[in-house]
Amino acid sequence: PMAAAPPPPPPPPPEEKRWIFTAGGFYGYNFRDNTGGQSQLGGINLGLDYKVTSWMTVGLEQAGFYHFDTKNDGFGGRTVAGPDFYFGNLLSDDLPVAPYIGGNIGYLYGSGIDDAGIAGPEIGLKLGMFDMKVAYDMPFNRSPDHGIINTTIGVSFDF
Repeated sequence: PMAAAPPPPPPPPPEEKRWIFTAGGFYGYNFRDNTGGQSQLGGINLGLDYKVTSWMTVGLEQAGFYHFDTKNDGFGGRTVAGPDFYFGNLLSDDLPVAPYIGGNIGYLYGSGIDDAGIAGPEIGLKLGMFDMKVAYDMPFNRSPDHGIINTTIGVSFDF
């Protein structure tokens, strides 16, 4: 008699999606512009994050905005990098809600802004494909209470 053929090998597990691309609206409130007043920023924010673990990402963000409500209106940007720590498993589809905390370090530049390095904390919430976050940037050339509150609401795509 002939031996039975061995069963076929199981299919390989699906490849983990380790990258997250985000795009969204950007709004910032500047507690002190270069003329000593308060001003606002409005534009878009793009981000690219790499999932280091199921609970941590490291990423880059680039905002382009129009700085307004100041004596020197004009265009500017915010370029930052930093880690985010998630309270939820990012590599699982079982939990579509993942709050996070993190930090940023980078550079802020543009019309009506004393170009400077920046650093500060960030909190956010990833809800399915939606991503919402609030960050506080402290420019190195100002006191910590003269920073900028930044908000982004957008969508994220895992790949």
